[in-house]
Amino acid sequence: MKKPKIILLVLSLITLITPGHRVLSVAADNATQDSNTVTIMHTNDMHGRFGTKSLGLAHIKTLKDEINPLLLVDGGDAFQGLPISNVDKGASMAKIMNAVGYDAMVVGNHEFDFGTAVALGEEEGFGSNLKFPVLSSNTIYTESNQKVFKESTLISKSNSNSALIEKDGYKIAVIGATTPETQTKTHPKNIEGISWLDPIPTVTHEILKEEYQDVDFYVVLTHLGIDNETKTAWRSDTLAHSLSENSNMKDKKILIVDGHSHTPIEKGIHVGDNVILVQTGEHLNNVGLVTLNLDDFSSSVAKLIPLKDIANQPDPEIMEIIQTSDAAYSDLVSRVIKENNTIDFQGQRDFVRVQETNLGNIITDSMVAYGKEGFRNPTDFAVINGGGIRANLSKGPITLGDVISVLPFGNVMSQISVTGQQVWDMFEFSLRTDVQDVLDHHGLPKLGSNGGFLHVSDTIRIHYDPTKDASSRVLGIDIYDVKQDRFVPIDLEKTYHMATNDFLAAGGDGYSMLGGAREEGPSLDAVFADFMEHNAFIDWERYDETQNPQRIISILEKDYVIPSVTPLEFEALEQILDKAKAIKPNDYTEESFQNLQDAIAVGESYLQSLSKRTASPVSQDDINKAIAQIEDAIANLKLKDLDKPIVVPEKPVTPGIDMKTPVLSGDQQTTNISTLPKTGINKRFTYGLGSGLTVLGWILVRGIHKKETDNQ
Repeated sequence: MKKPKIILLVLSLITLITPGHRVLSVAADNATQDSNTVTIMHTNDMHGRFGTKSLGLAHIKTLKDEINPLLLVDGGDAFQGLPISNVDKGASMAKIMNAVGYDAMVVGNHEFDFGTAVALGEEEGFGSNLKFPVLSSNTIYTESNQKVFKESTLISKSNSNSALIEKDGYKIAVIGATTPETQTKTHPKNIEGISWLDPIPTVTHEILKEEYQDVDFYVVLTHLGIDNETKTAWRSDTLAHSLSENSNMKDKKILIVDGHSHTPIEKGIHVGDNVILVQTGEHLNNVGLVTLNLDDFSSSVAKLIPLKDIANQPDPEIMEIIQTSDAAYSDLVSRVIKENNTIDFQGQRDFVRVQETNLGNIITDSMVAYGKEGFRNPTDFAVINGGGIRANLSKGPITLGDVISVLPFGNVMSQISVTGQQVWDMFEFSLRTDVQDVLDHHGLPKLGSNGGFLHVSDTIRIHYDPTKDASSRVLGIDIYDVKQDRFVPIDLEKTYHMATNDFLAAGGDGYSMLGGAREEGPSLDAVFADFMEHNAFIDWERYDETQNPQRIISILEKDYVIPSVTPLEFEALEQILDKAKAIKPNDYTEESFQNLQDAIAVGESYLQSLSKRTASPVSQDDINKAIAQIEDAIANLKLKDLDKPIVVPEKPVTPGIDMKTPVLSGDQQTTNISTLPKTGINKRFTYGLGSGLTVLGWILVRGIHKKETDNQ
């Protein structure tokens, strides 16, 4: 086959006279004009970074034109991320990548965030707009074991699992492998019926295919990552060692372009003499350049170029596409998602970095709502850092753009498993700042500003004493237990499922106690917008801006009551409350009925504190006292007018009875005697009755006398 000598380095060196092109010396390191070298440019985990604020891809296009690399490839997760890319499901990002001149990319887990149909080009989005292959050798349909992308329009070559590219006389086999963690790092509904094979066997199979045995080198695009928390067999460094140690591959030259773990690998990882592993980090912070020496592969050089060091002019064609996309984006985000918002949601910096706010509350509640079905394990509670909340939501119509202004970073909805001890340490860290001279809603010193201050969902309560030393302020943490239908004190040894953003999940903002394996979903702004738009059962009164903090409560240690660990018996309280609330006020004095209402209010407040709406600790003794108070109030109810003195008139019609005085009937209803029928006071009736009785007596006597005579 033809293997021309590459002279791009000479062209690159010509431009070194300008400071903006000093980075081009990367390709010249350890290479000479006479060497058989090629340059590969690569990116990974861009997550939709293309807007006018960064212009990263416009600068990369200019750099690409200057360097003229043999290939430009990507390690996956290109489209989901910033709202400007999410709104059209990555379509604009795909058009820009086409114009930049990408040759191939691997399917990342977040390529499924818009659904498999979008990834396959069956629905509008990035898949239907891409003009280069998107590869994955290990993504299959579960029932048939067929490769998902085999019949996809995304694949322009004869083989769906890899692409054979001939360029400048070189033959390059480009192979893709997607992380099996996709099963837990996108919404389950997006990947129904899809599974992932272990990447090492599938990549090995592709490399050893007969049609690839005469290629000059292999580019394996992997979205696997090198996180310690990832299963060893699924990591790209494990793959690199496996390929290097395979006796059938000793003469094969393999470049692995990785993604997924967001790890900047400054000089690449050389494994043996024939494998190099590279990754740029994330979000176009860096661009990767690899100079492959095909005569002496072990001397190949990998470098990262920070985007901030690329001082060239942005490509005008890419700029035009970006500006067009920006205009379309502005139209899309003007869509109203809630017509009549009646609440001012507080997101200003001075509040969200210091104390609980209603905006932080509703955002974290939306995360719990998503987590009920969006992850393998239902979410126990959610947290978000105050620094991630960037704007208010005012009364009136709320647009999609308003939500994006609140959550502008494109953070990914994530869930991690944490122990109770980690949760306790996390909140000690959140509440650690020096206090201010001003007082909070509870009359205690307000905390100092902290971008890492945690806002929490309605399924967790934190009590803390700001007057105590930092790292010892947390007094108690209670987490809502679905089975018991009440809050219970945290178990330091128990494992909980905590929803958060990917920034905190990875230990951002100094939360070193966090990290580890995580599940992932869509972007956080999409989760929140969907909650606001489609949740018809939101109790908006819970977010009234006039309410005091109810989830993160400051209290002096001496006033804090530790909730009972023993399940409370409150059925009797519910029963007596039902009985008391059935009593009507009409029959009783205002004072006695008000006493009953006060007792009812106390009992109901205790029941509410056992639910997930309030956080005041309640003991069994409190419940028993509330029951007794209600019973006493019922026993002491006084009927209206019952305690009035009875007035006796001077000339009663009937001795002892006043015809105008109300008396109580048998059913406890008052009766006015003057309105009754006038029985027993008609004189003619009385005279007639007496005469009749006399005649009856005479008849009876005559009858008895006659009977006695007959018997003689």
